[in-house]
Amino acid sequence: MSDITREDLMQVPLDQKLQSEAQWRVWIGHIKSAAVAEDVWDYLDPEKADDEVLQVPKAQEEPSIPRDNRQRERDIMELDDAELKRYTFAVQAYDRRDQRRQRLLKTMSRLNNLITRSLATEHHYLVVGEDSPRKKLIKLSETFKPKPQSRQQQLRRAWREMIRQKPQGDTNHWLTQWVSLFEEGKIAGIPDCSNGDHFAIRDFLDAIQLVDDTWCTAWRERLADQEKSVTFHEVIASYRSRRGDLAISSGRKQPKIALASLNGEPEAKPVEKTYRKKCPCGNTHPQHHFSKCFYLNESIRPEGWKPKEGTIERISENIKQMSPQDQEKIVKIQQKKAESAHLAAGFWILDPLFTSATIASNS
Repeated sequence: MSDITREDLMQVPLDQKLQSEAQWRVWIGHIKSAAVAEDVWDYLDPEKADDEVLQVPKAQEEPSIPRDNRQRERDIMELDDAELKRYTFAVQAYDRRDQRRQRLLKTMSRLNNLITRSLATEHHYLVVGEDSPRKKLIKLSETFKPKPQSRQQQLRRAWREMIRQKPQGDTNHWLTQWVSLFEEGKIAGIPDCSNGDHFAIRDFLDAIQLVDDTWCTAWRERLADQEKSVTFHEVIASYRSRRGDLAISSGRKQPKIALASLNGEPEAKPVEKTYRKKCPCGNTHPQHHFSKCFYLNESIRPEGWKPKEGTIERISENIKQMSPQDQEKIVKIQQKKAESAHLAAGFWILDPLFTSATIASNS
């Protein structure tokens, strides 16, 4: 059985952190793989009803020494051979069951932490108060699992946008986005990706024609000769290799490609990032602060308080616009409440090790 260590959880790559519907299939696949490796997926599967999944066994009482005929308590030394044998067998069976249960609880706790760690910081509020990994997966499934028709539309728009956007920055990351979108499109059945690789290949070549005309022209000639035998992944791998060779020959550590400029003007300098200052709930009163916000801090809500319609939906997007420091403070406010609830329940406890570096990696 594999072991998901704390070091593994602390190093969940940013592109694996669940932030949108587009990531759901890959993200839930990552969680499922970890759970299958630990042999606990049948306890967690969010697609199944409660009565279809395995349940964590409840703790049982330890066997007691049999009483005598008058129901008086006895010492183990007072048992005869037959009674001692039955009692010893019962204790051994209890120990085996309890050991299996304890191992299962530790494994479920690791998966619980993995789910939290691989969820983008701005969405942690979705699982605050959920006391088991299965409940978290159900909650996240309700939020992020895309509906088939809307997903197809999203992917078609994303594919067309990908063709229009020329590569910039880390080329490897840009190429990985192409592969990921292509695979998602095939599964969703969008025509650009599911009707043969040659359509997707031509779209990719169109996207980089202005950036690397020589390479694109060579591949178009090759496609004319053997269109059916060339795969999209083969073309991506070829271009990835080309960019790596160019980077080595020019002495760069990271392959970079600038946006093609149609008018010859230099690229504008990036605008300094600004962060949202006011509370994500939208309250603009000068004395209102998110630490005292009823939406974010459940522990201070007055009895009978109810949220305004539409506000909760906006909070997630507004949190994304806040500084990493403020995002960290919001997480701590929500975790403080969650940890108290979990400790009182005596079961799952969220891993509290959220450092400023972790928050910054999400920004």
